[in-house]
Amino acid sequence: MLHTNAAFSEAVEAAVAEVESRTDAELIVVAAPRSGSYRDVAVLVGCVVAWLLLVGMLFSPW
Repeated sequence: MLHTNAAFSEAVEAAVAEVESRTDAELIVVAAPRSGSYRDVAVLVGCVVAWLLLVGMLFSPW
């Protein structure tokens, strides 16, 4: 569960009101108790690095 205090809520409301008053944007704030896992990003980066190393070794003159 996400625990916030009144100061946090007021600061968010003030920031949203300021942005909305200066632009035509409509902001919607979503607060989550925790973010998702970024494990897929680590796997993707590992695959790209492995692929680049393989290509480098295949085309290396050594």
